[in-house]
Amino acid sequence: CPNPNCFKRLGRWYQLDVHLKSHFGIGHFSCSYEDCKKIFASQEIMKRHLKSVHEKKLYQCDGCYKSYNRKDELTRH
Repeated sequence: CPNPNCFKRLGRWYQLDVHLKSHFGIGHFSCSYEDCKKIFASQEIMKRHLKSVHEKKLYQCDGCYKSYNRKDELTRH
């Protein structure tokens, strides 16, 4: 974070975007699940999080039977 009073280190650009918005109180998107404290820079990123973390896993590997929420995750596997 470029704020001299903040020592937070972030690994991805969108994490920095959300973090900077938290400093300035600019709109952000929070996960709607009760125990999840994640905040996102855009609604699109938040929806991807909901699908990959909280929704039922829909895609299953025929070889090892591991399940994924998104088809691209199964393809990458």
